[in-house]
Amino acid sequence: MIRIKLIYALLIIFLPCISFSQNAKFYATADAKEVVKGRYVEVTFTIENAEGANFKPPSFKGFKVVSGPSQSSQISISNGRRSQKLSFGYTLLADALGNQSIGAASVVIKKKLYKTRPISIRVVKGSDKLAAEDDAPIFIKLEQSDSIVYKGQQITLKYVLYTTKDVNSADFRTEEAFDGFFVNRIRNFRDRAERVVVDGVQYTKKTLKTYALFPQQSGTFKFDPIPVTLGIPLKNQRQGFFFSTKTTRENVTAEGGEIKVLPTPANAPVSYSGAVGKFAIQTSIDKRSITTDDAITMRMQISGNGDSKFLIAPTQPINNDWEIYDPNVLNEETVERGDQIMTVKNYEYLMVPKRKGRLLVRPEFTYFDADSAAYVTIYGSPAPVNVVQGSGDSTLEGAIQQEALAFAPIVTSTTFRKKDSYFMFSPAYWVFMSLPLFGMLGVFVYKRKLIKEDNIDPDLKRESEAEKVAKQRMSNAQNFMQQNQSKPFYTEVNDALYGYVSDKLFIPASELSRSNIKAKLLDKGVSVEPVDSFVALLDKVQMSLYAGGGTDMKILYEEAISLIAEIDGFF
Repeated sequence: MIRIKLIYALLIIFLPCISFSQNAKFYATADAKEVVKGRYVEVTFTIENAEGANFKPPSFKGFKVVSGPSQSSQISISNGRRSQKLSFGYTLLADALGNQSIGAASVVIKKKLYKTRPISIRVVKGSDKLAAEDDAPIFIKLEQSDSIVYKGQQITLKYVLYTTKDVNSADFRTEEAFDGFFVNRIRNFRDRAERVVVDGVQYTKKTLKTYALFPQQSGTFKFDPIPVTLGIPLKNQRQGFFFSTKTTRENVTAEGGEIKVLPTPANAPVSYSGAVGKFAIQTSIDKRSITTDDAITMRMQISGNGDSKFLIAPTQPINNDWEIYDPNVLNEETVERGDQIMTVKNYEYLMVPKRKGRLLVRPEFTYFDADSAAYVTIYGSPAPVNVVQGSGDSTLEGAIQQEALAFAPIVTSTTFRKKDSYFMFSPAYWVFMSLPLFGMLGVFVYKRKLIKEDNIDPDLKRESEAEKVAKQRMSNAQNFMQQNQSKPFYTEVNDALYGYVSDKLFIPASELSRSNIKAKLLDKGVSVEPVDSFVALLDKVQMSLYAGGGTDMKILYEEAISLIAEIDGFF
């Protein structure tokens, strides 16, 4: 208690000395744009980075105030700057059908009157099909920012829960498979829960998982539905041991999706290096006045939301003023910004003037804008450089050669020695003479071996060695098991199982889905029981690999060895 009082005392002393990080703001938010008549909506009025007085709410015509105003405050300090929020919250009951407007609230900040913008909320009639909203089905949608994209373009993908009940947990029973995409899980972004109306039923909408996907190849890609187990608190039930809430489990299936990936058009400008999305550049130079013997350094920072692997230093167009050399990458940073991944790269170019005079540095960068489906070229800030005539070669190679000659040592004396022996007909001479003969013999033997191997169908070779390769991986897994290293153990078992079916059934890695594996094994005449066991084992390995264990390594190892041998017996 004493510690808490001390913290408050320090805050009272030092907060007045800390400046606000931003200007004062006053705004209104609602957790729904559309509600069912007779249902609730939360409205909040927030004062940000200021002390307010004489707060006056609107009349809330068309709504009934159930509770409020409830006040809440939040203070944060970062780098000596303070930011604060003071909120007034109301719970409203939608009382009238149609488009309703919540008017402007007002507050006085530093003797100035601030008002919020009105909020429009549509009130609709509820569904007559359901006796109670709790009977409405819970479902999970796969929401994509785009369904037709270009290679390298960022796509935001969200698994969104729609529910009329309280849900305190969601367990995805299989790992999401995004073959053909580079994937980043967005972990720091949290969508607010929002009320929405679907088919006359008011749902609470909440994002469960958010991903940033970057397509690596063109084509059409499908995402399989995923089974999810939800934990729902039981109503009117006493709490269990240690006050934990009793829950019931409900199984739902998150819907699948489809994305079509297009290649970028041909005939791109010279300065296009592969970036797709939205980008900006900042440029600078280190000198404004040089001679023809000198060079300048031009720095370019490129930031945007495209795939960082496609963001390569742009080639600058050839011009009569500057000789531009290959750039160096200074640093690269990838950060989460909202529900997207942003990349920042810094490059450094060395530029040597070709002539004297007032020369202009105007770097450019071209990216493909997916929204307009066109190449966009943007330019850095123009920078004039005053170049005067130097004394030597104006090229970088000439400058390096002159510097080397300038520092070369002067030879002041010469020594001679008599050659005592000759290389001709010496033992070393005969060794070198025999090397070509042995080399031709080795090439002949190796070529015969290649010809023999080339006569074997590569697919047949993969099929015949599938079990051998799988056993080798399982041997590696056994070593990790003996060292009690669970993560590499499950990785080796996972690679052994998927690698075995890929080699045995000629399935490309991009098509290694559980449903495809099951169908191919059954087509090859493998019995249903070992096929089901194999698919269940794949799920078990995936859960252990990505959920941090849970399955005894020895039992899983023995089951994998047994199933590989059993399935291989059908071929």
